[in-house]
Amino acid sequence: MISLIILGFLIFWATFAYCLIYFFFYHHKFGRNFFVFDELRMQEIAKDVESESGHDKVFQKVTSLLAQDHPKHVCLDEPWMPNIISESAKISMVHASLTEFVALVAFPAPSHIYIPRFFTEIHGYVLKGECSFVGERSLKKLTCSPKDHFYVPTMNTAGVHVKEQCYMLVYGRGTSVFLPIYLMFSVFKTLDIPTVIKSEINYVKSVM
Repeated sequence: MISLIILGFLIFWATFAYCLIYFFFYHHKFGRNFFVFDELRMQEIAKDVESESGHDKVFQKVTSLLAQDHPKHVCLDEPWMPNIISESAKISMVHASLTEFVALVAFPAPSHIYIPRFFTEIHGYVLKGECSFVGERSLKKLTCSPKDHFYVPTMNTAGVHVKEQCYMLVYGRGTSVFLPIYLMFSVFKTLDIPTVIKSEINYVKSVM
């Protein structure tokens, strides 16, 4: 009985804290001065690689351009890992810290992604292929091709659908809770504990 009371107490205060943070961070826009990377520079890089043929060359050029701008903050040889929030997507973490992440995301086959509520704002840049994006409060589909950019504000949900192959550069920035939220969402969605652990180990290595 006591354990149930304690559990209910913890659930109540966790829910209260989440709602409080949701209220303060909903649609919050972080200033650029507090971060290493810049979303406008990311968009320039996405446009620069449009003429490249083949996703391997595209990803190689993206990482080299990022390394030129931030040589101490970019990992050039990060392995590709399964992305738990999608059936077929693969992700390579180019940069990870307590406040930012930069990732290359590949969709080699048709797929759908549901983006849950993060305490980070997420910028997506299509490098090759095409995807459809639907924001939380929109009933209209946004079709994103190379050079296009989609944006998910903090504490918002979104859906991304890929009909064919698509390759993206994804940048997120905000608070330091990206790791545990991704971990919990991954575990409850798939129960694929080994893959989740491998993904989180790679993330922590990038942070360190």
